[in-house]
Amino acid sequence: MATNRVPEVVPSPPEDSEKLMNAFKGVCCFEGLGADEKAIIRVLGQKNASQRKKIKETFKQIYKKSLTDFLDSELSGDFGRAVILWAYDPLERDARLANKALKSRRKNITELEVLVEMACTSSPHHLAAVRKAYCALFECSLEEDIISNVSLPVQKVVRASIVGLGTDEDSLTKAIVTRAEVDMMKVRGEYFNANKPSLDNAVMETPQGTHLNPSLPT
Repeated sequence: MATNRVPEVVPSPPEDSEKLMNAFKGVCCFEGLGADEKAIIRVLGQKNASQRKKIKETFKQIYKKSLTDFLDSELSGDFGRAVILWAYDPLERDARLANKALKSRRKNITELEVLVEMACTSSPHHLAAVRKAYCALFECSLEEDIISNVSLPVQKVVRASIVGLGTDEDSLTKAIVTRAEVDMMKVRGEYFNANKPSLDNAVMETPQGTHLNPSLPT
């Protein structure tokens, strides 16, 4: 698997901002063939969160427009969605991923697995910050949206994962070990009624590591 690494000599934010704009101007590609995807990856894919933040700030100062809004208007498809998510601050990215999962019309295990994976791979400090970012972005707490959009008893498991881990790791461990077994029996029944295959089979057939690519810089 290829790994993106932060280069030893990092271009200045103004240089990177210009390279991004050129990728859409036909300077680095022929007009009509779309954006220069490799140039975009070189600029954003090899930068950590702090460096991407400086690029976004500089891009807005120079071109008077938000970088994420600009990317959203110029890119499409899976590549566009991946680049836009990567351009976000990690807290905003996770908040938006959580919101998208909760607002999905289908609330099956596939749609909600991003919340569970986020809870299992994030520190309590990060999850608490994600919840704060979620409230600022959507004017509603993450817990309120979980209650409003996820049916029982799946709601209990999701809340224990996201809210419990964000405040107290021991509480989540206790919830999973002592209470989740009873809840999971109800979850299995509800999942089977809605989707027919058993939850156990669905989990075993679901690819792992779909939330974020650990090989990318954070």
